[in-house]
Amino acid sequence: MFRRLALLNSTESCGFFSENGLISEKLIFPRCLSFSCDTVQTIKILKHEKQIQIFRDLHGIPHIEAETEADLFFGQGYAQAMDRGLQIMLSRIQGQGRLCELMEASDESLQSDIFFRKMNWTDESAAPSVIFDKNTKSCIDAFCAGINAYFANNIPSPLKIKGIRMEPWRVEDVYLFIRMIGYVNEMYTQGETEQFLLRMLKSGVSEEKLNDMFPSQLNGMDISSILKISFPSPASNYSILQKFLLPRFSLSNSWILSGKKTESGKPFLISNPTVRMKNLPSCWQEIVLQTKKRKMIGASVPGIPGLFLGRNNDVAWGGNYGGVDGVDSWIEECRGGKYKRKRASKTEWVRFRERREMIKYPGKKNYFAVFYENDHGTLEGSPEKDGFYLTRRWTSDSRVGVATVVSLINMLNIKNVSTAVDNLSKIELSFHWVVGDNKGDIGYQLSGLIPKKRGGVSGFVPLQGWDVKNDWKGFYSANQLPRKKNPPEGFIVTSDRSAFAGGKLNPVSLPATDYSEKRIDAILRKKRKLSTQEITFLQFDLVSAQAELFMKIIRPLLRDSNEEAKLKDWDFRYTLDSEGAYLFEKFYQYLIDEIFRPYVQKKNVMSFLFQETGVFLDAYSFLDNFLLKENSPWFEGRTREEIYRKALDGALSHGSHRWRVEKKTVLHHQYWSSLIPRMFRFERGSVALPGGRATILQCHNYRLNENNACFGTVYRLNVDIAEEGIRTSLLGGPGEQRYSRRYISDLKNWLAGKFKHLK
Repeated sequence: MFRRLALLNSTESCGFFSENGLISEKLIFPRCLSFSCDTVQTIKILKHEKQIQIFRDLHGIPHIEAETEADLFFGQGYAQAMDRGLQIMLSRIQGQGRLCELMEASDESLQSDIFFRKMNWTDESAAPSVIFDKNTKSCIDAFCAGINAYFANNIPSPLKIKGIRMEPWRVEDVYLFIRMIGYVNEMYTQGETEQFLLRMLKSGVSEEKLNDMFPSQLNGMDISSILKISFPSPASNYSILQKFLLPRFSLSNSWILSGKKTESGKPFLISNPTVRMKNLPSCWQEIVLQTKKRKMIGASVPGIPGLFLGRNNDVAWGGNYGGVDGVDSWIEECRGGKYKRKRASKTEWVRFRERREMIKYPGKKNYFAVFYENDHGTLEGSPEKDGFYLTRRWTSDSRVGVATVVSLINMLNIKNVSTAVDNLSKIELSFHWVVGDNKGDIGYQLSGLIPKKRGGVSGFVPLQGWDVKNDWKGFYSANQLPRKKNPPEGFIVTSDRSAFAGGKLNPVSLPATDYSEKRIDAILRKKRKLSTQEITFLQFDLVSAQAELFMKIIRPLLRDSNEEAKLKDWDFRYTLDSEGAYLFEKFYQYLIDEIFRPYVQKKNVMSFLFQETGVFLDAYSFLDNFLLKENSPWFEGRTREEIYRKALDGALSHGSHRWRVEKKTVLHHQYWSSLIPRMFRFERGSVALPGGRATILQCHNYRLNENNACFGTVYRLNVDIAEEGIRTSLLGGPGEQRYSRRYISDLKNWLAGKFKHLK
């Protein structure tokens, strides 16, 4: 139909890993799964409004060629269902709270369904009525029609075995996915850390210590009311979220350089979104979309139209999680099913709205769940028993989704940085976006729904719900969110906790975890011009700025011994062969344990949050706030050096090992793993990966609900505006079928630090 894109049938190494060794140990690559093809393969010719052609390039990535934009998005929906049909359908079943009904009638599935029904993401009654322009509506409808066209004759085999009837894909399902992504990221960062704060208060941690840990964040905290709160156990929620099927971002980084910082004289974009990486396939699907006039190439989230990361004819964009505070809690005093409100001098008792949900439980009686709601969200508990409870409200509620879909579709026709940042600002998910165009401009934009709160409070602590002054006062408009264009330094760097230098509004209430951002910034400032190779090398940097700060204190405490010399001579790099990285991480664990031991008791909820969640992964800088100080109330009268030395003794008692000992992980199929016995899952592993929580190359392990979790950069996107196309590397491959040659076609390259050039 159109001229074929020129595609490179090879991968290009950045030359970095020969020194530091990304290593795959006993990795299984069956010969039947290897992907090789010496011609472009046309796989489908469709008809929607006009003819649509889908073909695969030499890497197995689907390309959609169409004459109209509606046909283009029809083809994208078809290709997503073709390559990630099981991913799409299981994610929808999970978000609808229908696992028990459709997949597995078990108590575990029931608890998952109760959790997702509680979120009420499928309720469209509160959603604003939106009038789309004709072109946008045709694109959205066509995308859903494309998914349905594939599923009309192709049902994923696990669902076919279950006898599941394929219900039509609707635009409301797209909104559901967007809400789920927004929620899980807020829950794992903001919500998890707020939970930790409240548990510390209940465990007897003093206000002085908490202010030292969370400086300037505890304004408005009413300790006496907090201590009265009845808390549900968090364990079941974390078990459910561990099996969440859509992407959860953590400690990512992205940056863009203007032409004044590159040898080519054109902008260069790097985007490294970090998500849970034990699972195959990746949450991302690479795709190319092209009409006669416009094209897009990059990564989409299956089930959602458009591209989250990539480029079009004129503009490149990338990003990472924004980390804004989009969740707040209120303390509600409840009596006889009602909650208290004070208005002027009058006290009222108002009845909660009751929402009843029926969950089908085949083989048993249907389960009826009751949720109690008010303007502060959903109650954590039942108001029929008098007491104090929390209500919690998220910005990722049933009103979210419309603006995000429109913005993602609009990216096809964006032609410069100014219109790009304006368009991206309307996305309701919290993201830092970096943008560059072929005219040489670069820009930054924060997106997300950010509530207006009472003056003088951060939103980090729960406020008294009965005081109407503590209510949200609407949301900030998109044009009030931080943005930049062409800064004098010639580059923009973002991480999950960026400093928002582009505006007056700072919507982050958690301390900044910005070690990788500072490391990138420091390196970029040293050089006037960087080559493509130098820029590529930088995203694989393994130096920990966090470790460098701690080692300034540790080194004078080290003694003359072979073991301690390995830490003393350490270069702060998290290579797999590094013994210093292993010893430092053991020291850091013992240091935290030494501080928190009095509050962490066996089978205590504090112990659960401490040991089995990612609270110290996402926001560990709130620990560094006081651990690096010379004096802190957390030291209980001891000197910092005394505590550090004790932690060193504990770390050294394990002996020295190479960092690879802590970094092994097994890759398994995210969607089949819960459906079939372990022996049939074709797991890939074990894989050992360099990097740590504070390095530019992100890779960090921790325990999550009695299982090992691993987060890393599963998709690497490099865009040099001076050349055609993009360079990428994906953990896994385009497809989700375990027996397909496209299931792990890019895995070897990803492990080796190589890139494919799509152009």
